[in-house]
Amino acid sequence: MSASPEHAPRLQPAGLSLRRKLGALAVAVSVIPVALVGLLASGTARAVIEDSLDERFWVVVDSVVDSADRTLADARTALVAMAQALAAPDRDIDARIAVAGGVLAALDAVARVGVYDHTGARIDTLRKDGAYARDATARDATAPAEPELLEADLLARARAQGSAAARVEVAGGTPYVLLVVPVPGSAATWHLAAYVSLAPVQARMTELAERHLGGAATLFLFDTDLGLLAHAGPAQAHVPGARVEHERLLGAEPQAFAHGVYVRQKLDDRDMVGAAMKLRQLPWLAVVEVPAQVAYAELRQMRVWLAIAIAAVLVVALAAAVLLARRLTAPIRTLVDFAGDLAARRFDHRVEIRSRDELGVLGHALSDAAQKLADSEQRIAREIEIRTALGRYLPARLVDRIAAREQTLALGGERRAITVLFADVAGFTPLAEKQPPEVVVTILNQLFTILTEIVFRHGGTVDKFIGDCVMAFWGAPDHQPDHAARALAAAEEMQSWIETGSENWRRSFEVDIQLAIGVSTGEAVVGNFGSETRMEYTAIGDAVNVAARLEAMARPQQILTSQATRRAAGDAFEYVPLGSHRLAGKSDAIELYEVRP
Repeated sequence: MSASPEHAPRLQPAGLSLRRKLGALAVAVSVIPVALVGLLASGTARAVIEDSLDERFWVVVDSVVDSADRTLADARTALVAMAQALAAPDRDIDARIAVAGGVLAALDAVARVGVYDHTGARIDTLRKDGAYARDATARDATAPAEPELLEADLLARARAQGSAAARVEVAGGTPYVLLVVPVPGSAATWHLAAYVSLAPVQARMTELAERHLGGAATLFLFDTDLGLLAHAGPAQAHVPGARVEHERLLGAEPQAFAHGVYVRQKLDDRDMVGAAMKLRQLPWLAVVEVPAQVAYAELRQMRVWLAIAIAAVLVVALAAAVLLARRLTAPIRTLVDFAGDLAARRFDHRVEIRSRDELGVLGHALSDAAQKLADSEQRIAREIEIRTALGRYLPARLVDRIAAREQTLALGGERRAITVLFADVAGFTPLAEKQPPEVVVTILNQLFTILTEIVFRHGGTVDKFIGDCVMAFWGAPDHQPDHAARALAAAEEMQSWIETGSENWRRSFEVDIQLAIGVSTGEAVVGNFGSETRMEYTAIGDAVNVAARLEAMARPQQILTSQATRRAAGDAFEYVPLGSHRLAGKSDAIELYEVRP
């Protein structure tokens, strides 16, 4: 696109520029939808991840609970069977011990079983080989030593519930739980107690953590007081047997947890997510937890990629907006500059917009407008020249009326009341005989120029120049109620000017110029007279004839007027009555007056 280098001052927008608006629009149209979709996708992804975690958590904790319940249930069943064998009345003591020993030999989680009396005092210990170990040195050292005395509360709970679990002990790094069952029948005052190994439960927890949750997960098994029974995973800070602050870990008492409770927690200043479930056999709690950073790693990665995508879209949108704004605002700026050229009336300039859109159409329209304005300027200039030329032949007001289409150039006229003035150079014939024609023309041109200005100054119309005479009238083409007074005032000014200005002609050409003026008022037909090819704007009527006769009768430097003019002009002038005179071509005499300046 191109335009002339000479432009009006560049206009600047008062508000936000179109380029910035386009940039903001591009960002809003591209980035905001992407961000909204990303947020929706992020929310959906989070829900999917949480559902997946929830499902895996419950699989894991349910498996832990099942493993612990099964281990304890197997141990309880075995102890009950051993108690029933020991209490059988139809067998001797050795047979009872042999049967109980066989049951114990088949139980992997229990190494020895202690036999206690009604007070809770240990009587002896039954080993897997079916023999009693009455002294401590004969006991199996792989499990904790049975207590010498069982607590009364533990015995009461065992008799009331059929079994009871006591504290957890650790031996060789393996947690053991003490399980007590009463011996039924005639030996109801006896009790069996054995430490049940939780190593199978801990092995199962480690397997579950690796298989379902990866290496970052941690599983816990807590007792009633939230003492740690077993664990699996990277939780080295939790020593087996240690008590854990349950408010810090879970935020609620163990009794507040029911099957399927999903928890969120903060552990060691780390956000954690997990689940907790109670055992069915004992009031213990199985807990699984995963650092939130690990659990939501995929979500964070997706959000990172989403942020990268939004940034990429933002960069692309801004780049596209800048390019589009440049392509759009460049022709607009060119059009603005061209509008400044038009405002400065530089209609010879042109603008070229190469785009094929509405801006190209606008540029073509503005160039076409510039051409039309240039043509209009030329027409106006020609009209001014024509009006100036016409003003030399026609009255200026008539030219204005013709240009405004208020006056036609058709032949014909209208009857109007007007006042006509004839001013003639007295003694013109001798002047013409004594002076060269060039001098005569120079004098007449100077004289007519002055007389014309006087006529125009008083609102009159110069009709024509007849040799050394000028004809003017008032009351047409515009209506003038005081046309008679205007005409007499113009006549007086002509006489006054001649008296003072004739000195120049006497000095330059040795001639003395004097005027004889006749003024008459009456009706006449004013309009265009002549032929279709040659016409003039003039007045025809008795008032014209009378004014011409009065000018012929007037002496040098004398103004003659009729009674009709005196009556129409009023008493603002000094009149000298000259009596009644018969004019040539007039059947009746008229009253004449001389007007003295």
